[in-house]
Amino acid sequence: MLSYLKKFDFGIVIPIIILGTLSMLAVGSAAPQLLMPQMLWFVAGLGLCAACMLIDFRPLVHHRGIVLIIYAVALALLGITLI
Repeated sequence: MLSYLKKFDFGIVIPIIILGTLSMLAVGSAAPQLLMPQMLWFVAGLGLCAACMLIDFRPLVHHRGIVLIIYAVALALLGITLI
C-alpha cells in the first residue's frame, strides 16, 4: 500500500481536492439539490485520476500506434465537450 502512495503526485492531488471542495461549496450554496450529484462526479473523477496516476505508461513508448489511438480518443472526448 505504501508503494502506491510513493507514485502519487500530491502537487496535483491537493489542488484538485481544494478546487473540488470549493466548487461543491459554491454549488451547495447556489443549488443545494445539485450538491449530491456534484459530490458523486467529483469522487468518480478523483478515483479516475488516482487510477491514471498508478498506471505505468513507459511500456507504451515502443508502441506508437497505441499511443496515437489513445491520443485520438482523448482529443475526440475533448471535442465532444464543445458540442
